[in-house]
Amino acid sequence: MTDVDPQWYFDTAAAMRKLGKDIAAELTALQGKLSTVANSAGNHTSAGHAWATAYDQAASDVFEAASLTAIAADNLGEMTHKAGAERVRVQNENSPGRPAATAPALPAGSGLSIALHPTVRSTGGLNDTPDDWSIIEGRIEKKWADCDVAKIAAAGTAWKASAGNLDKLIDAVPPMNQTPDPPAEVPKIDKAVNRVTRTLEEVKLWGECIASSCDHTQSKSDIERQQIKAILLNARIIIAVLENLPGGPATSAAADFAVEKFKDQAANDVTTLLNELDGFVAQAADNLTLITNKGNVTSLVQLNLAPLLGRYARPDKPVSGNGGNRRRGAEGERRAGIPPGVKKERIYPRNPLGRGGYRIPDFLDEPNKQLTEVKNVNAISRRDDKQITDEANWAQENGYTMTLITDHRTELSPDVEKLRSEGKITVLRMELDENLGGQEPQPFIPDPTWVPPPSDPTAPKDSIRTGVPTP
Repeated sequence: MTDVDPQWYFDTAAAMRKLGKDIAAELTALQGKLSTVANSAGNHTSAGHAWATAYDQAASDVFEAASLTAIAADNLGEMTHKAGAERVRVQNENSPGRPAATAPALPAGSGLSIALHPTVRSTGGLNDTPDDWSIIEGRIEKKWADCDVAKIAAAGTAWKASAGNLDKLIDAVPPMNQTPDPPAEVPKIDKAVNRVTRTLEEVKLWGECIASSCDHTQSKSDIERQQIKAILLNARIIIAVLENLPGGPATSAAADFAVEKFKDQAANDVTTLLNELDGFVAQAADNLTLITNKGNVTSLVQLNLAPLLGRYARPDKPVSGNGGNRRRGAEGERRAGIPPGVKKERIYPRNPLGRGGYRIPDFLDEPNKQLTEVKNVNAISRRDDKQITDEANWAQENGYTMTLITDHRTELSPDVEKLRSEGKITVLRMELDENLGGQEPQPFIPDPTWVPPPSDPTAPKDSIRTGVPTP
């Protein structure tokens, strides 16, 4: 066996701690760049709701995966630093008479303990219905596409730039140790570093996927909006001509008939364009399922990072017992990004299902007109249904959008699924509960061949990928 200089351990530890810190800084910067994305998706169905649902979940998942990667890098750095300190201790014992070597201080890491997420969501729209929309009002079932294409484009630019920055962080990670026949822990550390960089490489690719989908959505939306405005402008001009034709009653009756036919044709043309837009945006949203499917982020994080995190992240197994519900609810709100200490306000929906005539949502973002409710529960109950329905109705009555944030394990009720399918709410899943059952995370540097136990995605309640993994 060839000994390895303790400095290699300290250099590797410093690189991992710096990586964690830099990932957190990049996410914080990206939060700022995405802070204007509110009210960009549009209120039109199905395109606006489909985009808000897909984009917000994909953005949240990528932030979550990147944050967990930063925490894993922090932990790996700390464990590698301890291994280096142990090497120094052994060398000092085996070198009597020489000045004792000392280990450097552990560098600062990301400081993250929970995942970061975007601070605002894309739900809502411009409410910029064209004046000429009155020409087809009552003749068309679909809503005007009031998405903010400039904001969607800006979000795409921000995601693309962030992916490029992550690529630079990956390139800066030191190469593997090339010492022949090194101590057994050295290749383990190298492979653990590779686990971190592989995960970050996927995070970078997911960011690029979001950027591409943003570009597709804003481009198609902009074209369709301009074409619809052109149809309406053309209709207004022709209708004005028809309504001012010279002649008697017969001419006037013929003109009225032509106007009605022209309005019907304009409504049909606009409907066709909005249906096309639904298809375009559905394709972009479908691309984002490469990120949001449970088998993607969750599987990758559990495969690569579980040992370094010392726990299985994003578990979908129900929490046991009914104790600590109040604490669990507060923790869910904290992880969901509800501002600490915010004063919750009463709202008064028409025809409320609950007693008292009012509800108290977890957060009302008045400037962006977004209502947020957080449910860190195993399953949405009948009581929850009534509360969520009341809040969704109030939001619709008052020009707000509503987002229900749940844990990855939460089972949605039929009523909530119906509200989501109708576009009345958006459901966003986050890791609100680590589901450790009183355990503490126990990070370790795994053998290169370590894999998590098999998990049946069709039976999440029986999953054994929860709690603390074993070496």
